Amino acid sequence: MCRAALYRLVAKDCAGSGACTGGFTYMLVDMLAHPHIGGFLTAGSVIHAQTWLHDPGDALKAGLSAGLEIRVCP
Repeated sequence: MCRAALYRLVAKDCAGSGACTGGFTYMLVDMLAHPHIGGFLTAGSVIHAQTWLHDPGDALKAGLSAGLEIRVCP
């Protein structure tokens, strides 16, 4: 099985005040500034992203967002 490298960006607060009221925003510059990611992002690259989050209402106290595929264009 072949799997791409896994890198984490800086943790962020979703700023939510109740159930499902927060959100996460990451910009391409966040990835470019990352010491292990920035040098690999070139035209034609594909980024697979997902957010791992703390969810007090979940039995495991954690959750995952839906996955996102981003193609870097020139």
